[in-house]
Amino acid sequence: MSFGPGMRVFLLLGLYYSFVGIILLLAGMPQLAWLIAGSESGYANEYSWLSALIQSILIFAIPAIVYANTFPHERFAFFRLNKPVAVSVLILGALAMLVLIPGFDQAAQWISTLITDPNWKAFEETSQKQNEWFLQMSNMPDLLLCILVNALVPAVCEELFFRAGIQQILMERSRNSHIPIVSTALIFAFMHASPSALPLIFLAGLMLGYAFYWTGSLRLSIAMHFFFNATSIFITYLAQRDASFANWKPSILVVVVSFLASGGLLYLTWKFSQKAVKTLN
Repeated sequence: MSFGPGMRVFLLLGLYYSFVGIILLLAGMPQLAWLIAGSESGYANEYSWLSALIQSILIFAIPAIVYANTFPHERFAFFRLNKPVAVSVLILGALAMLVLIPGFDQAAQWISTLITDPNWKAFEETSQKQNEWFLQMSNMPDLLLCILVNALVPAVCEELFFRAGIQQILMERSRNSHIPIVSTALIFAFMHASPSALPLIFLAGLMLGYAFYWTGSLRLSIAMHFFFNATSIFITYLAQRDASFANWKPSILVVVVSFLASGGLLYLTWKFSQKAVKTLN
């Protein structure tokens, strides 16, 4: 029986929701309730981080690995982790994500003020409290652990699932490379379930998708994803220690420069990646 790209994407998403169900089922047991630890659960931070670590691996990495060892003949080479990327391309891609952060955060706050539906506002507030609880860091070891659990592991697991998984499957028979990238970015945004940041997560998903497409290597999108997450966590760490830093709000000019600089660096990432491909050929 032959499965087309669309059916295989649904199967991959089915694996995702199956593992979500397994986590919820296990978390229903008193001994394993920390699997879905939250700010109301009463569990200490080390359990929240362990919970986040296990969830990232189970719902993103494991479904992608199961898929890669079921359908493609290449097995783990399917993930395109073995293809090298020029250092200059890695640096430019990482910088494109880093300079996006001020504009990303401020734009998300502006969008949140436009949400008037009480249910959406309650959901947004709950998500915000949950994120703040997960990112409580009292010292440098906490910061490093938080970067590992909430930056590195999600970057690897989510890129395996979204870019190497969904995007690459959709690319197989698509004559227009933009459609798989846009479709994957939409799925990426909606599965992050953040109303105020949804259009911005979609933008970040596009950047990661095109980075993977330009280089044919998952190394670049993982690096970009990681540096975005890690820098955001480091900024949160600083904000927890300096009230003036926490209260600083970027001006409209800073937001505009942030998006323009990110776009310019992404353009350079594309140019340098094409140059690197020609050099290798």
